[in-house]
Amino acid sequence: MNILDPESPNSDKSNLFTPQKKESAVDLVINNIKKLLLTKHLMPGDRLPNELELSKNLQVSRGSIREAMKILSAFGIIDIRQGDGTYIAESPNKVLFDPLLFNLILAQSDFNELMELREIMEFEVIRLIIKNADEDAIKLIENAYLDMETKINSSVKDPVVLSKSDLEFHYALGKATKNKLVEKIYTFIMDFFMPSIEITHEAQKTGLSALHTHKKILDALMERDLEKAIDSIFESIKVWQQLYSQDGINNINKSTDEV
Repeated sequence: MNILDPESPNSDKSNLFTPQKKESAVDLVINNIKKLLLTKHLMPGDRLPNELELSKNLQVSRGSIREAMKILSAFGIIDIRQGDGTYIAESPNKVLFDPLLFNLILAQSDFNELMELREIMEFEVIRLIIKNADEDAIKLIENAYLDMETKINSSVKDPVVLSKSDLEFHYALGKATKNKLVEKIYTFIMDFFMPSIEITHEAQKTGLSALHTHKKILDALMERDLEKAIDSIFESIKVWQQLYSQDGINNINKSTDEV
């Protein structure tokens, strides 16, 4: 049996791990596992060699192995099962702080860059929904909209509650793409926008503007009308932009009363 064969789930994984130069011991362990995952020599559910085997193959201390495993576990990449062993996670785990989200925060982007990022993601998500979504996925989007409508009609004004409901609508959009990679990227990008979305609800007070634009998006998706859906997303982003901009807050509040 070829130990490098990704189609051999029960093959010995020990010899897959090799030391590299010019990196810390902990980075060496993490980068080895990253490379093996990218090349599919390690797959979700695979059991990793034990600490002693990894230490021997990678020529690093067992302490470095333990430290690397703590980091990978914190990122949700591995599943440490006491008394059983260490496994590659079988499904994406919810981690306390996504490292990619942290990188976006550290980038300190200006507002125009934020706008461009959101436009790219929102437009492509809509296209994928039109292409891939089934009726159940559209129903989840509708349910998220109805939840937000119920809150607003009940005079809920807490910006934290409204922004959470707003995000649930977007999470449903991501799920409806039927593309797990796009869904994950879109989800953490929307998490990145959470503070700005909360600010818009704080500025607007009623949530009616978001409800109005979300309804137009939902209607377009139910009609499978791509052009109408893109126009609706553009309007939604424009409202968010104006609300988030200090210069636009007063004008949007005034116009929202007329919606």
